[in-house]
Amino acid sequence: MPGIIGLPHHNYDRHVRLSQEAAFGTVNPAPTWWSVPILGDGWKLKASNTPFFPETNLAGYVRTAIQHSLVVEGGFTTLAWPEPLNYLLGMAFNRNPADYDVYSHTADYLTPPDPRRYTGTVVETLAIRVTGTGDADVQLEFGLRARQEAGLDTLVIGDYDYSDLTCVPFMFRDAHLELDAVHIMDIEEFTINLDNSVSQGPYARHVGLSPFGLVAYLVAGRRSITLDIGDACKDDRFNQVIRAPGVVSFEASFFHPDGHLWQIQLPMLIVESSDETASQSDPTKEAGLLHAVAPCVGGTGGEIAWSVDLGPAGSTTTLAALTTTAAVTTTTTMAATTTTTAP
Repeated sequence: MPGIIGLPHHNYDRHVRLSQEAAFGTVNPAPTWWSVPILGDGWKLKASNTPFFPETNLAGYVRTAIQHSLVVEGGFTTLAWPEPLNYLLGMAFNRNPADYDVYSHTADYLTPPDPRRYTGTVVETLAIRVTGTGDADVQLEFGLRARQEAGLDTLVIGDYDYSDLTCVPFMFRDAHLELDAVHIMDIEEFTINLDNSVSQGPYARHVGLSPFGLVAYLVAGRRSITLDIGDACKDDRFNQVIRAPGVVSFEASFFHPDGHLWQIQLPMLIVESSDETASQSDPTKEAGLLHAVAPCVGGTGGEIAWSVDLGPAGSTTTLAALTTTAAVTTTTTMAATTTTTAP
């Protein structure tokens, strides 16, 4: 696509790097950058100009407008690359224990016509889609909001480093799935959905920073985590739990050919509904919608826990085994291993 200065470029010329901020909208003075390969047509976080059209008779039949704010929202999709995976999951699930808000991040996006920087970037939604198609079949789809978009002409390709990246992401073929601590092999796809219920504050005037008002805050509210399991053809567990209310547990472990291990645990799931579908000549398949919940007041643990262990083969450390009703015990960071229980 030609840029505004007439220089053609391709999607492979586009790059993004991310770093957690020191404070909302403030670039960390000593940033740790994560270069993340973006999938498909690239980075969709973008500013839009929101005009106000006053309904008055001042201009007769001619419409007038006031340009008063920039809305910065969008997202991106990436694969489950082992090295940045723990950082990306932390962007979405981790909360600051001081105020229970999500952490904000700076994103530097290199695209030849218009390199730019986003500050005050927070994760509004995340969908971890595991489809079992065989090609790019484990994807992370992020929905983002940001405080500000600004041009950054000093960005160059040398600012992005993929040298430590494993060239093969985690794939569904490497997954070991368990429902209530029982290995299951007939699930064809599942999606873990997160909604952080992000609220956007008013636009505040910042002299010298922008001719528009900047978002005063982006605050995460009560989060929702659901699990959509599709096309299970040998399990009626969902129907049983619906009839006799209780909870189930779910765990997905991905064993990478290079020895990396990624685990996700949802220790307490309430089954809301299930559906059975099939044609006349195909096996009947069941799909379930499940809500992840935390223990009641006085309990410990969270709705989700994950661990990303970067090998090598034979040296990985696993999360504690799940039971139907037990909450995940808070885990610690070990050498060459990052294990997280979302607060």
